[in-house]
Amino acid sequence: MRNFRTPKPCEAGFTILEIMITVAIPAALGAVAVPSLGTFSKNSAMRGQALEMMGSMALARSEAIKRGSRVILCRTANPNAATPTCGGSNKDWSTGWLVYVAEDSDDDFDLGTDILIDVGQATPSQIGVTSNSSGNNYLVYRADGTLNETGAARYALCDDRGEAYGREISVALVGRPKLDQGTLASPLANCAPTG
Repeated sequence: MRNFRTPKPCEAGFTILEIMITVAIPAALGAVAVPSLGTFSKNSAMRGQALEMMGSMALARSEAIKRGSRVILCRTANPNAATPTCGGSNKDWSTGWLVYVAEDSDDDFDLGTDILIDVGQATPSQIGVTSNSSGNNYLVYRADGTLNETGAARYALCDDRGEAYGREISVALVGRPKLDQGTLASPLANCAPTG
């Protein structure tokens, strides 16, 4: 017959090695997940900003067709002003943009005659938006939804990770915006598009 003994109270606990392993596994998983969470957050911010800008472009195009009138996007340095104006730094759309129906003959926004449709806010500080020459000051949609530009307008969105993680919105003369994404194998040509 076997003799079964009951363990003493001190024999029923965990060893220091078991406790260290239990603490080390979540710590190791957390160390792997933190950089991934940062990358996920940056990718989400970049994608959200690109989709917001494309949404304004799509709105401008559809309003131009619906109203049978010119609709313009312009960069602005003061999107939240009581009377916002077109302007800002050359080829820099990071400070915001306006979408409006141009009721007069010039391209500048005039609160007295033009109809403000949408206001794009400044991008998060880590994301820059730079245009090429065709999309520098204005993006003008004609009444048929095509662009009144000399060539395709391109807008590069980049953060501190550079071209490999950037996005580029290209708007062909037909007026439809298209989004491309840089990758490590195929980065954007430049975070400041030319042309």
